[in-house]
Amino acid sequence: HDRLYVGAADGRVYAFEPNPDTRRVLVDHVRRNRMGGRITVRPDAVSNEPGEATLHVSALEGTNRLGAPNPDVHAPHKTVTVPVTTIDNVVGADALDPDWLFLDIEGFEVQALRGATNTIRRGRVNVVVEFHPALWESAGTSRAEFQALLGALGLSPVPLTGQRDVWGEPGVVHLARTQAPAAS
Repeated sequence: HDRLYVGAADGRVYAFEPNPDTRRVLVDHVRRNRMGGRITVRPDAVSNEPGEATLHVSALEGTNRLGAPNPDVHAPHKTVTVPVTTIDNVVGADALDPDWLFLDIEGFEVQALRGATNTIRRGRVNVVVEFHPALWESAGTSRAEFQALLGALGLSPVPLTGQRDVWGEPGVVHLARTQAPAAS
């Protein structure tokens, strides 16, 4: 699931949910809780470039992903073509100044962070990412590439869910600012 959470108690939430089945449930929950004025649900996946992509969907499972099915999930899946955007494009188009960015996108963390580079470089947004190290290779990236990107952005991973090896174990990670981002 691609989600971008923006704002505080009086803020707004932008939720990116490319799985049509999951999005219908999310939109229903937003409506039932009368949060439509604060929560915007978008049908896009997030990545490093806008366009379209194939999403591999397993019903309402939280393991849907771009590119290829999750190798750890053996449930039947279908493919759907979904729109893709970048966080920087949405932030720029809607003149947002997000406080928080939360990503859980099944191995495509590097691509989404590349598409959020300008937002992150402004130095205000707090970033929390669910790391999926076992899925990085199938997403076309590597640990070394992820480490280099974080270094360029002046960020360092801090495990939030007890991982001893943040680069080798799945879990939720805060990307803490350690320095000013490198010049682009």
